[in-house]
Amino acid sequence: MLLHTSLNVGSKKAEKCWLPSIQSDTVHLYLPIRGDQLKRLVLTVPDEIAVLMKRYADYKNNTISNVCIELIKANIHKQAYVCKVIDGILEDLNIPIDKRAHKNCYGYACASCKHIDKCRVGLFDGSYEVTEDCAKNLKPGAVI
Repeated sequence: MLLHTSLNVGSKKAEKCWLPSIQSDTVHLYLPIRGDQLKRLVLTVPDEIAVLMKRYADYKNNTISNVCIELIKANIHKQAYVCKVIDGILEDLNIPIDKRAHKNCYGYACASCKHIDKCRVGLFDGSYEVTEDCAKNLKPGAVI
């Protein structure tokens, strides 16, 4: 469970921020470590990235923290699937590699896949199938 997410993209755009009292140009994320244990991760990003993260999370009807966690996790786990060093880091931390890491579609596409729930727990080994809602947003000829 995530307790807090805030975004501030500078004083000029403070009216669009969740918590304008947070330092300018900083994104605060609370990442779940194990169960309910959370660590605060503070990222300083350019204004355009902060605005992009906010709009992307809004589009996904999710929090910035949840979106970032999924994107970061997918990137690290995909790399761990092919890299001994990153796999070793996960192993040292006793973090099992994600059950989807071996799949070409693992990553951003998961959020728009019909099989996300079963796939996330290892009960679906087929390929990506776009949800009806997301299909209308795909560019012509898009391949995932």
